[in-house]
Amino acid sequence: MTDENPSYSDVARKVLKAANRLLAATPSDVEALKLRTEFAEALQSIGEGDAAERLYDEVLAVDPNNRRALVGRINAAIHAGQYKTALRSAEDAANRWPNDKRLLTKLLNVALRLGDYESACAARKKILLGKPDDPETLATLGGFHLHFNMPEKALALFERALSKQPMNRAAHLGQIKAALKLGDTKKALENATASLEDFPSDLELHAKLADLLVSAKRGDEALSRLKLFLDMESPPLSILGAYANALFKTGALEEAFEACHQILRRDPKIVRAWVIRSRVALLQDDTDLALEIMTTALGFLPNDPNIERRYAELLEMVGRSTEADEILQDLLRRNPEDVVARLAFARMTLANGKTEAAEAQFEVVLQKVPTNREAILGCVDACEKRGDLEAAMRRLETSVAAI
Repeated sequence: MTDENPSYSDVARKVLKAANRLLAATPSDVEALKLRTEFAEALQSIGEGDAAERLYDEVLAVDPNNRRALVGRINAAIHAGQYKTALRSAEDAANRWPNDKRLLTKLLNVALRLGDYESACAARKKILLGKPDDPETLATLGGFHLHFNMPEKALALFERALSKQPMNRAAHLGQIKAALKLGDTKKALENATASLEDFPSDLELHAKLADLLVSAKRGDEALSRLKLFLDMESPPLSILGAYANALFKTGALEEAFEACHQILRRDPKIVRAWVIRSRVALLQDDTDLALEIMTTALGFLPNDPNIERRYAELLEMVGRSTEADEILQDLLRRNPEDVVARLAFARMTLANGKTEAAEAQFEVVLQKVPTNREAILGCVDACEKRGDLEAAMRRLETSVAAI
C-alpha cells in the first residue's frame, strides 16, 4: 500500500507507513487483511477518508466478501458525500447478506439521503421482518418515519433507542427534530442543550440548536453562534443550512438566497436550501422564480415529499389547483400517515369550498394528533363556513380541554 499519494495528509502518511512496517512483519494473509481493515478504520475515525478508502479497496480486492471492509467502505463513501457509490455498495452488500440488519440499516440511511424512496421503503420492510430492537436500527427507523412526516412514531423509536443506548447520537438528533415537528419548540431546545453537554464538538447539534434559537425568536443569537464555524476550511452543510435559515428568518433575504446557492453547488439534494430560495422569491413577489426553483428541485429530488408538497402549495397559489390536488393526493396514497401533506390537502380543499371534505381530512389528523393546533383551527373554520357556530364552539372547548 502506498503512502506517497500527495493528497494524503502528514498524519495519514505516518499511519500508512506504520501499517506498511507491521504488514511486512505479518506472515499470515488473514492477519494482513485484518490489519489493513483496522488501519482503515483508524484513518476514517480521524477524518482521513481518502487514505481509508484506499485501504478498504485493497482488502476488498483480495477478499470481496469481507463484510467488515464493505461496511467501512460504505461509511467512507457516505462521509465523502459519494452517496451513489455508497448506495451501490450497500445494495450489493445487502443482497449478499440479506439478513444482516446493520447492512440493511446502512442501505436505508443512504437511500434516504439520496432521495431513493423505493429503495428506502424496501430496506425498511426487510428490517421490520427481523423485529429489530438494537439502538442503531431503532434510530434509523425513527429517521425514516421523521422523513415521511410521522413525528409521533419517530419520537417513540428514538426514545426506545435512547433507553437502550443513552449516548446514541442519531437518536438524540432525531428526538430534537421530532419535538420540533410536533411544535414543541421548548422541549426541542431543552433536548438540544442537554445533548450538547454530551456531544460538545458535534457540529450538527450546534446547527440544530441554532435552528431552535431561530424558532424561539432568538435569531441574532443563532447567527452569532453559527459565525464561529464559518471560517472553517469547508463548513458542514448542516451549519451552512442553519446559517441560511437564520439569515432568512432575520430578514436578510438576499444573503439567505446566496447562502442557499452555495449549499446547492456542493450538494443539490439539500431540501431546505431549495425551500428557502423559493420562499425568498415569493417574499420578493416573484412567483415565476419560486415555481422555477421548485421545478428544478424536483429534477434532483423527484420523490421527496417535502419538495412535492411545497410545489403543490405554489401551484395552488397561481391557480393551478387541479395539479396541486393531484400531487397531494398522490403523496397521501403513497404515505397515508403524512400529517403535513394531509394538512396541506385539507387547507386546499377548504379554500376551494369543499367544506365537509376538508373537515374530514382535519379529523383524520386529530385522530392521530389530538392537540394539532392547525387541524383544530381547520375544523373550527369548516364549522363556521357551513354556518354551524355551535359545533365550532364545541370543537374549541373540547380541544382546549385536551390541550
